[in-house]
Amino acid sequence: MRLARAGMALVAAGALLVSAGCATNDGPETQDIVTTIPWTAPERAHYDLTNRKRDDDMGEGTISIVRDGEHLVMRQEFRDNDGNEDTTEVRVDPTTLKPQSGRREIIDAKDDRREVLETEYGTLDDDSYGVRIKQLTYKPRTDTEPDNERSNPLRVPEHSYDNDTSLFIWRTIPFADDYTVTYNAIIANRRAKRPVTLHVMGQERVETPAGQFDAWHLRIEAEQQSHDAWFATTDDHTLLVYDNDRQVFLYTGEE
Repeated sequence: MRLARAGMALVAAGALLVSAGCATNDGPETQDIVTTIPWTAPERAHYDLTNRKRDDDMGEGTISIVRDGEHLVMRQEFRDNDGNEDTTEVRVDPTTLKPQSGRREIIDAKDDRREVLETEYGTLDDDSYGVRIKQLTYKPRTDTEPDNERSNPLRVPEHSYDNDTSLFIWRTIPFADDYTVTYNAIIANRRAKRPVTLHVMGQERVETPAGQFDAWHLRIEAEQQSHDAWFATTDDHTLLVYDNDRQVFLYTGEE
């Protein structure tokens, strides 16, 4: 997702899901996608971010999973060479990976702005299931009181996952040639929901700063856009490369 008003675009998950337009319930049949939990928490992986068009360095990031009591916390931290930062945390059920709450903080160094998004999943006032979304803007970024605050609910359909967990939940599908599955992604900062289709293209060899790996190639499609990700063929299905048409994430190793 693009850093608002910043000089770069950081992606904390599936950036293809942020195109303009109203959410729709039309589309392919959806289902829950999590089949196997491939990691052992805690886990922390590092990535270099490169500009897809110019093939130059943009910044770096980490993707981590930790246990917090009975929950899992999925965390992403990205920063670029201009001082912009994008950090997300989503607390999920450790078995289903369905979201429970989340927080995203974006620091726009150029405009000296900090934007915070807070989410809480549960029963809404009309007794439907959904997510309460609070958006706060701080300018200058060091302010302790927001100069703008908005709160909105969003109904959440079945077979939904928080968009900021995309790079994690994609690792949990059954990797097999031509496997295809569709689920709903909740994009809280846009109060939107989108069907996302995952299609396993097959196995390929990829090169990263950490070395060469055998990988499953995953095509991610939503609203006539597509991205590509490559996950290790080993049981942990580590994310090795993610190409979102703006940046390429390249795996550099784990702690």
